[in-house]
Amino acid sequence: DIPRAGTLRVTFDPVISAWDNEFTPAGRRPLAASLLPAKVFVHAERRVTPLTLEFGVTDRIAVSARLPLVRVMIRASIPPDSAGADSALAARLADTSYAFAPIANTRRGLRYFAGDAELQAKARAWGGSAVLLVVRLPTGHLDSPHNLFDLATGDHQTDIEVGAIQELKVGSRLWLNLSVRGTHQRPGTRERRVAPQASLL
Repeated sequence: DIPRAGTLRVTFDPVISAWDNEFTPAGRRPLAASLLPAKVFVHAERRVTPLTLEFGVTDRIAVSARLPLVRVMIRASIPPDSAGADSALAARLADTSYAFAPIANTRRGLRYFAGDAELQAKARAWGGSAVLLVVRLPTGHLDSPHNLFDLATGDHQTDIEVGAIQELKVGSRLWLNLSVRGTHQRPGTRERRVAPQASLL
């Protein structure tokens, strides 16, 4: 599906993902796996709002740019513990040998970032088929290694992707689409802690 020559197509396709986890002295587990009170409860949301601009150079060739705005939100809480486990956890996080940020909700100024932008060229070939070339740019924001529950907005690595699409209409009501893609990811640099995330908790 390529826009006609000289036509600009604007596509808006938001995606919202949300999940919950609890962390106990036994490690990380799904929320429904235990009826015991969680030592740390985490609700995470990632809202990706991509804006795609696609321009038809000819009736068979189009170029496009995809610019995603990503909102990340973490709500983390430590239920009060009569045994003082919550206070011990807070003291351990504050220990300079760990240098972890305190467990807290995402601050307003750290919720919105750009995702990994994409540039794409698509050419229609024969019989309802098309080939495409995608370059994914390292514009996303990586999660902080000092924040236990931070979320990344992208890989922050350059990807080069090629693909082929074949469309087939069966009768007047069924439309089949086969897409094959291959991606080469360029090396990138990121900072990570060695210990498993759940080991401290």
